[in-house]
Amino acid sequence: MSLSTLSTASSGVVPGISYLSGKAIKGTGNKILNVIEAVAIHRRQHSIKRLATQMEALEPDEWANWLVRNERKLNRAIADLLELSS
Repeated sequence: MSLSTLSTASSGVVPGISYLSGKAIKGTGNKILNVIEAVAIHRRQHSIKRLATQMEALEPDEWANWLVRNERKLNRAIADLLELSS
Protein backbone atom coordinates (compact mmCIF):
# COMPACT_ATOMS: atom_id res chain seq x y z
CA MET A 1 0.00 0.00 0.00
CA SER A 2 1.42 3.38 -0.95
CA LEU A 3 1.49 6.52 1.20
CA SER A 4 -1.11 8.27 -1.00
CA THR A 5 -3.55 5.38 -0.45
CA LEU A 6 -3.09 5.62 3.33
CA SER A 7 -3.72 9.37 3.42
CA THR A 8 -6.82 9.03 1.26
CA ALA A 9 -8.22 6.27 3.44
CA SER A 10 -7.65 8.26 6.64
CA SER A 11 -9.54 11.31 5.33
CA GLY A 12 -12.79 9.31 5.24
CA VAL A 13 -12.76 8.47 8.97
CA VAL A 14 -15.98 9.06 10.90
CA PRO A 15 -15.53 11.51 13.81
CA GLY A 16 -15.27 9.83 17.20
CA ILE A 17 -17.26 10.34 20.37
CA SER A 18 -14.65 12.71 21.82
CA TYR A 19 -14.85 14.98 18.81
CA LEU A 20 -18.65 15.01 18.80
CA SER A 21 -18.98 15.55 22.56
CA GLY A 22 -16.39 18.33 22.38
CA LYS A 23 -18.38 20.08 19.66
CA ALA A 24 -21.58 19.71 21.73
CA ILE A 25 -19.92 21.11 24.86
CA LYS A 26 -18.45 24.02 22.91
CA GLY A 27 -21.82 24.82 21.32
CA THR A 28 -23.60 24.70 24.68
CA GLY A 29 -20.92 26.88 26.26
CA ASN A 30 -21.23 29.48 23.50
CA LYS A 31 -25.01 29.64 23.97
CA ILE A 32 -24.58 30.09 27.74
CA LEU A 33 -22.04 32.88 27.20
CA ASN A 34 -24.40 34.65 24.78
CA VAL A 35 -27.18 34.62 27.39
CA ILE A 36 -24.85 35.86 30.14
CA GLU A 37 -23.57 38.63 27.88
CA ALA A 38 -27.12 39.74 27.06
CA VAL A 39 -28.01 39.86 30.76
CA ALA A 40 -24.86 41.86 31.57
CA ILE A 41 -25.60 44.37 28.80
CA HIS A 42 -29.21 44.74 29.98
CA ARG A 43 -28.03 45.35 33.56
CA ARG A 44 -25.59 48.02 32.43
CA GLN A 45 -28.23 49.75 30.29
CA HIS A 46 -30.64 49.71 33.23
CA SER A 47 -28.09 51.29 35.59
CA ILE A 48 -27.35 54.01 33.00
CA LYS A 49 -31.07 54.78 32.63
CA ARG A 50 -31.51 54.88 36.41
CA LEU A 51 -28.59 57.30 36.77
CA ALA A 52 -29.98 59.53 34.00
CA THR A 53 -33.38 59.58 35.73
CA GLN A 54 -31.74 60.64 38.98
CA MET A 55 -29.85 63.40 37.19
CA GLU A 56 -33.03 64.71 35.53
CA ALA A 57 -34.77 64.96 38.91
CA LEU A 58 -32.06 67.19 40.41
CA GLU A 59 -32.49 70.86 41.03
CA PRO A 60 -29.65 73.07 39.71
CA ASP A 61 -28.34 73.79 43.22
CA GLU A 62 -28.09 70.04 43.99
CA TRP A 63 -25.78 69.19 41.08
CA ALA A 64 -22.45 69.82 42.80
CA ASN A 65 -23.21 67.68 45.86
CA TRP A 66 -24.75 64.95 43.72
CA LEU A 67 -21.71 64.80 41.43
CA VAL A 68 -19.36 64.48 44.40
CA ARG A 69 -21.45 61.68 45.94
CA ASN A 70 -21.94 59.80 42.66
CA GLU A 71 -18.64 60.38 40.86
CA ARG A 72 -17.78 56.66 40.67
CA LYS A 73 -21.24 55.74 39.34
CA LEU A 74 -21.04 58.49 36.73
CA ASN A 75 -17.57 57.43 35.60
CA ARG A 76 -18.74 53.82 35.33
CA ALA A 77 -21.80 54.89 33.32
CA ILE A 78 -19.63 56.88 30.92
CA ALA A 79 -17.26 53.92 30.48
CA ASP A 80 -20.23 51.60 29.89
CA LEU A 81 -21.74 53.98 27.31
CA LEU A 82 -18.43 54.17 25.44
CA GLU A 83 -18.02 50.40 25.47
CA LEU A 84 -21.60 49.64 24.46
CA SER A 85 -21.54 52.20 21.65
CA SER A 86 -18.40 50.78 20.04
